[in-house]
Amino acid sequence: MNKSTLIEQIKKFSSKEVKDFGEFIDSPFFNKNQGVIKLYDYIRKQYPDFKDEKLEKEYAYSKVFPKAEYNDGFMRTLMFNLSNLAEEFLAYRGFKSKQFAEKRYLLHELNERGLDRQIEKNMKEIASEFSQNCHYKR
Repeated sequence: MNKSTLIEQIKKFSSKEVKDFGEFIDSPFFNKNQGVIKLYDYIRKQYPDFKDEKLEKEYAYSKVFPKAEYNDGFMRTLMFNLSNLAEEFLAYRGFKSKQFAEKRYLLHELNERGLDRQIEKNMKEIASEFSQNCHYKR
């Protein structure tokens, strides 16, 4: 597990991102797999040192599931799912950090549903935000 994509991803997280990612995967909207949450809780405790011996798959599995016999397929599936969630988390953070990105997608969805009044309301809010944030000289 030490050289896995999953660990490479989490090693690049800031301490705030480690905390936020924990909240992200705890949300049943993004993840309903309790095994993934348990695995992440174990990995999070290894942050930021990530000692090789504690990240051996069999060792980590024995800590996460102490009463179960090691199952490589199950462990690989948990790691794969957690890695995919890490990618979703990074995409979500990127999306939320871009000014107006959320509003752009909201306008698209409102338009798809024919919600013209909400489009107008949001366009006014966007125009106001845009004029407050964009100070250019003529």
